[in-house]
Amino acid sequence: MNGVWDDRANKHDESALCINFVATASARINQYERGKHTPDVLMATHLARVLNIPLSYFYAEDEGESELLLYYYRLPVRRRKQVLRLAAELAVG
Repeated sequence: MNGVWDDRANKHDESALCINFVATASARINQYERGKHTPDVLMATHLARVLNIPLSYFYAEDEGESELLLYYYRLPVRRRKQVLRLAAELAVG
């Protein structure tokens, strides 16, 4: 009987640890979103991987730039080259 209790206690401890981690991470992400704190490059890299977005997204200067970065990131390489050619044409007039 003690073995079952120990297993349950360990699972409870693991669950509590996970809940605490999620709550802490959620609060921290909220602070990033509100601009109260800025993630360091390592944290931003991890977030970008998890969210499947480019790291540069976190450093965009405005909404338009961040939107463009997301679209570009989701394109296959061939289409990215097309976008770059079009952008070059538009930039020179």
